[in-house]
Amino acid sequence: MQVLGVTYSEDAVKELPGYIAEVKPTYPVGFCTREQAISLVEGDAKDRRTLPQLVFIDRAGRVIAQYKGSSDFLQYDQDREKNVRDFVVRLLDARR
Repeated sequence: MQVLGVTYSEDAVKELPGYIAEVKPTYPVGFCTREQAISLVEGDAKDRRTLPQLVFIDRAGRVIAQYKGSSDFLQYDQDREKNVRDFVVRLLDARR
Protein backbone atom coordinates (compact mmCIF):
# COMPACT_ATOMS: atom_id res chain seq x y z
CA MET A 1 0.00 0.00 0.00
CA GLN A 2 1.23 3.50 -0.82
CA VAL A 3 -0.28 6.70 0.50
CA LEU A 4 0.11 9.80 -1.66
CA GLY A 5 -0.93 13.39 -1.17
CA VAL A 6 -1.86 15.28 -4.33
CA THR A 7 -2.92 18.85 -4.94
CA TYR A 8 -3.93 20.56 -8.12
CA SER A 9 -3.59 24.13 -6.92
CA GLU A 10 -2.42 26.46 -9.66
CA ASP A 11 0.18 27.73 -7.19
CA ALA A 12 1.32 24.24 -6.13
CA VAL A 13 4.90 24.70 -7.29
CA LYS A 14 5.17 27.75 -5.04
CA GLU A 15 2.98 26.58 -2.12
CA LEU A 16 3.85 22.89 -1.79
CA PRO A 17 7.32 23.29 -0.20
CA GLY A 18 5.86 25.43 2.60
CA TYR A 19 3.02 22.96 3.16
CA ILE A 20 5.47 20.06 3.36
CA ALA A 21 7.72 21.98 5.77
CA GLU A 22 4.77 22.87 8.02
CA VAL A 23 2.79 19.61 7.98
CA LYS A 24 5.72 17.19 7.63
CA PRO A 25 3.69 14.44 5.96
CA THR A 26 5.14 10.95 6.24
CA TYR A 27 4.11 10.12 2.68
CA PRO A 28 5.02 11.52 -0.74
CA VAL A 29 3.18 14.70 -1.75
CA GLY A 30 3.00 16.10 -5.25
CA PHE A 31 0.81 17.94 -7.69
CA CYS A 32 -0.96 17.42 -10.97
CA THR A 33 -3.26 19.37 -13.22
CA ARG A 34 -6.88 19.92 -12.26
CA GLU A 35 -7.95 17.71 -15.16
CA GLN A 36 -5.68 14.86 -14.01
CA ALA A 37 -7.05 15.07 -10.46
CA ILE A 38 -10.66 15.11 -11.61
CA SER A 39 -10.03 12.13 -13.91
CA LEU A 40 -9.09 10.00 -10.86
CA VAL A 41 -12.28 10.74 -8.97
CA GLU A 42 -15.56 9.12 -9.90
CA GLY A 43 -19.05 10.56 -9.63
CA ASP A 44 -20.86 13.50 -11.14
CA ALA A 45 -19.04 16.71 -12.03
CA LYS A 46 -19.95 18.40 -8.74
CA ASP A 47 -18.65 15.48 -6.65
CA ARG A 48 -15.40 15.33 -8.60
CA ARG A 49 -14.66 18.98 -7.81
CA THR A 50 -15.27 18.62 -4.06
CA LEU A 51 -12.10 18.77 -1.99
CA PRO A 52 -10.65 17.16 -0.07
CA GLN A 53 -11.23 13.65 -1.32
CA LEU A 54 -9.85 10.35 -0.10
CA VAL A 55 -9.57 7.92 -3.01
CA PHE A 56 -8.47 4.30 -2.83
CA ILE A 57 -7.02 3.11 -6.15
CA ASP A 58 -6.02 -0.52 -6.70
CA ARG A 59 -2.92 -1.73 -8.51
CA ALA A 60 -4.83 -1.88 -11.78
CA GLY A 61 -5.70 1.83 -11.47
CA ARG A 62 -9.37 1.26 -10.60
CA VAL A 63 -11.05 3.42 -7.99
CA ILE A 64 -12.28 0.98 -5.35
CA ALA A 65 -13.57 3.56 -2.86
CA GLN A 66 -13.73 7.29 -2.48
CA TYR A 67 -14.92 9.66 0.20
CA LYS A 68 -15.56 13.39 0.07
CA GLY A 69 -14.19 15.36 2.99
CA SER A 70 -17.75 16.11 4.08
CA SER A 71 -18.70 12.41 4.25
CA ASP A 72 -19.40 10.77 7.60
CA PHE A 73 -16.37 8.55 6.91
CA LEU A 74 -14.04 11.57 7.17
CA GLN A 75 -16.10 14.19 8.96
CA TYR A 76 -15.34 13.61 12.61
CA ASP A 77 -11.73 13.85 13.80
CA GLN A 78 -12.19 11.19 16.46
CA ASP A 79 -13.49 8.67 13.89
CA ARG A 80 -11.43 9.58 10.81
CA GLU A 81 -8.26 7.67 11.61
CA LYS A 82 -10.19 4.62 12.88
CA ASN A 83 -12.37 4.58 9.75
CA VAL A 84 -9.37 4.73 7.42
CA ARG A 85 -7.40 2.13 9.38
CA ASP A 86 -10.38 -0.27 9.51
CA PHE A 87 -10.97 0.13 5.77
CA VAL A 88 -7.30 -0.51 4.93
CA VAL A 89 -7.21 -3.57 7.18
CA ARG A 90 -10.30 -4.96 5.40
CA LEU A 91 -8.63 -4.37 2.03
CA LEU A 92 -5.43 -6.08 3.12
CA ASP A 93 -7.31 -9.00 4.71
CA ALA A 94 -9.28 -9.51 1.49
CA ARG A 95 -6.02 -10.04 -0.38
CA ARG A 96 -5.05 -13.01 1.79
